[in-house]
Amino acid sequence: MKDVIRLENVSKIYKETKVIALDNVSFSIKQNDFIAIMGPSGSGKSTMLHILGLLDKPNKGDVYIDEIRTTKLSDDQIAEIRNRKIGFIFQQFNLMPHLNALDNVCLPCLFKEVPNHEKDKAHELLKLVGLGGREKNRPGQLSGGEQQRVAIARALINDPEIILADEPTGNLDSKTGKQIMAELVHLHKDHKKTVIVVTHDPEIASYAKRHINIHDGKILHDHAKSARYLWKK
Repeated sequence: MKDVIRLENVSKIYKETKVIALDNVSFSIKQNDFIAIMGPSGSGKSTMLHILGLLDKPNKGDVYIDEIRTTKLSDDQIAEIRNRKIGFIFQQFNLMPHLNALDNVCLPCLFKEVPNHEKDKAHELLKLVGLGGREKNRPGQLSGGEQQRVAIARALINDPEIILADEPTGNLDSKTGKQIMAELVHLHKDHKKTVIVVTHDPEIASYAKRHINIHDGKILHDHAKSARYLWKK
């Protein structure tokens, strides 16, 4: 399998506070992997999320996406790669409250030229995540779990190779959280997506096949795991 993301000697230092958020970090992520990046608050995992998703640049080192060295690219070039190759799922859902579910799913299409059938694809994605028939509902008319499913559909609209999920069940009850994780497993197994989950929760991490534990900006452990849930179903 090819590397879809590779970090080489990446450091991130916040100059205002002199905090070293990432300290000379190197690792790679293979195509169709399922990874949990774990660590306590302040460990550097949020910074890692931003670096992996090209939402921020390191002070030192290089970030490669599909062997493209992104560190020296312009902001517009980085935005194009991010929009085409990475789908984001956030803890806060980040849906536009005045838009219905269908239009929320279509939002990433505003940043590039898209064919006229984009709303047809959005319809299919909402069906994929179990929200067929809810296209006209606004976020306030949906449960937390349903809103997160809209966010998953939105992450898939540009058919990205990589799904990056930041505490995707953090605002959900345990039952709904398991349903959302089942969706991510489905995307990984059946749609061959590379899934990266950033979490502090061992229960959520147990779905992943590889755990990267980070503390004080350094990788403490990087090891394969036997995922406990869903893989044999």
